Amino acid sequence: MLVTVRCIVCVLMILFFQVAPAYLESVLLSHDQVVDAAVVGTPHDVHGHLPTAYVVCNEPISKQKIADYVNGRLTRWSVMHTPV
Repeated sequence: MLVTVRCIVCVLMILFFQVAPAYLESVLLSHDQVVDAAVVGTPHDVHGHLPTAYVVCNEPISKQKIADYVNGRLTRWSVMHTPV
């Protein structure tokens, strides 16, 4: 059973920019093979946080293909680093 719980942190601070995890999740969910997605902030010494995505796909796909798809649709400060 998969239970989805909304985020406790509604905004990530990345290089002084506010990035909503829900926005990043919506971009991930626009990919045809992504069924569910969750984005959390991973602490980073320089950037504050880095967005990290956890995704469920309906068929096997490489992490890099998902990252390339998402990063092509995001601003440079909100790009995803490797999805999990």
